[in-house]
Amino acid sequence: MYLYKISDSQSVRNKIIDALLKTLYEKDNISEEHSQRVSDYAFFLAKACNLSNKRTNDIKTAGLLHDIGKIMISNDILNKEGKLTASEYNIIKTHPEKGYRIIHSIGDMDIIANHVHQHHERIDGIGYPKGLKGDDISLEARIIAIADAYDAMTSYRDYKAMMTTEEATMELIRCKGTQFDSELVDLFIKEVLKKEKSMTI
Repeated sequence: MYLYKISDSQSVRNKIIDALLKTLYEKDNISEEHSQRVSDYAFFLAKACNLSNKRTNDIKTAGLLHDIGKIMISNDILNKEGKLTASEYNIIKTHPEKGYRIIHSIGDMDIIANHVHQHHERIDGIGYPKGLKGDDISLEARIIAIADAYDAMTSYRDYKAMMTTEEATMELIRCKGTQFDSELVDLFIKEVLKKEKSMTI
């Protein structure tokens, strides 16, 4: 009976997550592929860190949900062509907090909600929403930050040029110790990007 209840509650959570993701993908047409790639990159980096299966799977889920707070942001801002104004960008920057509240409300997902909340924090403390610094940011959130940034740099956006793998790699290296965790950047390049490159040759 206990195992049945656990399975049943997980099924309900999965249905809620699927519904939330569907809502996001309908609002923002680039989110579906982006979320999946961020989830995959974060998963493989977590594997390279030798994290437990539980933490690795939590990171995979958090990667999928990292932008879920955007369902509470207007379509006009999410799908705007061209550069955002300062006030519009400030609204976009509320999505980690909105995402935290959404995921936290599902139940039994506090850890994942925390990773989503922190995925735009920076090692140097000038990220958002809380201005956390260094190890005050969860390892999982630091992993997702790299996966998110790399995919954003190497994906098409109306408002910016798409970087090559080499250009994005150099940008990650440039931002080591300020925006990103230095050791994680090195591991991402060595264990994730090199393996991805070898698989596409």
